[in-house]
Amino acid sequence: LDRFLEGWAGYIGGTEKEAARMVCHALARAYPEEYLGEVATANKYKPTDGFESEEPPPGYVCYDGSSPEVKANVQWNLMYAELLKWKEEHGHPNVPAKSGEKKSELVKFVHRMRAKKDGLSETRLRLLNDIGFKWHGEFGKKLPVPGGDPRVNRMVAAKIVFPELSSRECMYLGGYEDEELDKIKGPQKWRTIYSVLKDQLRNIVSKFDSRSYKKKMHLNRKELVDILRGDDPDRLTKVFGERAGLFEGFMEKAAERKRNGINPDDHRASRRRKADRNEKEECERENAPEEHDMAIDKDEEKETSDMEAHNEYEQDDPDQEAHDVDERHQQHLDNWQPDYPQYQYDDL
Repeated sequence: LDRFLEGWAGYIGGTEKEAARMVCHALARAYPEEYLGEVATANKYKPTDGFESEEPPPGYVCYDGSSPEVKANVQWNLMYAELLKWKEEHGHPNVPAKSGEKKSELVKFVHRMRAKKDGLSETRLRLLNDIGFKWHGEFGKKLPVPGGDPRVNRMVAAKIVFPELSSRECMYLGGYEDEELDKIKGPQKWRTIYSVLKDQLRNIVSKFDSRSYKKKMHLNRKELVDILRGDDPDRLTKVFGERAGLFEGFMEKAAERKRNGINPDDHRASRRRKADRNEKEECERENAPEEHDMAIDKDEEKETSDMEAHNEYEQDDPDQEAHDVDERHQQHLDNWQPDYPQYQYDDL
C-alpha cells in the first residue's frame, strides 16, 4: 500500500497524504457502507502528535519562505529540518534506503525530492544543494525518472518511426555520446552502456504497440512518435533539438545499408563483417612480404640467367674469343699515329 500511495503521489504530482485523501474520497463514494465501517479503525490509529496538526508545531522554522497556511509547505519544512538533523548526526544528507522505522518518512521525503527535482522551486533546490544533497542514489545508481528518461524516450521514438536507423544512431539522436556509451557497466568488460541500452531498446520497441497498461512514460513516448509522424516541418527539431542536424546523414547511411542488403539490427552479421574485414587486412599484411620476396627472386633469377648466358658464350669457342681480341688490338696499333715530329737522319 505504501508503494501504491507513493506511486500515485508521483503520478498526481502531490504528497502521499493528498494521494491517500483522493483514494479515500473515491472509496467513500463507491463503497459508503464499508467505508463507514472502518471509521473506528481510523480513530484508533489517529496520530496525536503535533505533526498532523493544521497549525505549525512549536519551534517551526520556515526555511523556504513559503506560506505556513498551506499544510504541504509546513510538511516540507518539517522534513527538511529532519534532514538537517540527519546531516548533523552522520555528516551527510544522503539517507540510505534502509534506515529503520523512525526514518521511513525521511527516506520517502528524500526519494520524493529526487523524483520531483524538475518540479521543485529554486529556493528548495538551493536549500538542498547547499547541504550537499545528492540527486542520485547512495550507490551512484540513477533513480527512475517520472515519465521516463527524456533521452531514452527520444531514442525509442526515433527507432519506432525510423526503423532503418541503427541502434547507435537512435542513441545519438536521443542525446548520448560515444564516451558514455562505451563505458563498461558491470563486471563483464564487454557489457557497456551501449549494450544495455540496445537490449532495452529492442525490448521496448517489440512491445510498444501491444501494451495494455500504459504508464506516463509510455504516453510521453507515444506523444513524441505522433510528432515525428506528423506534417510539422520542424518536427525533428521539436523532438531531437540540436541533434536534429544528424538526421540527414543517418538517413543517407541507412539508404546505403539498404542498397547493400544490410540489416541495421543484425548485430551478429555486423560482427561477422567486421571479423571478415580484419581477416582480410591481416592476410594482406602477411602477403605483402611474400610479394616483395618474389620480386627479389625474379631479379636474382634474371641476373643469374645473364651470367649463365655469358659463360656459355665463352665456353662455346674460347680460341675464337682470343683471336677476336688480337684482331682488335692489331687494328688499334695500325690506326695509331705518333704526336711528335718526324726527324730525318741528315738533320741530326
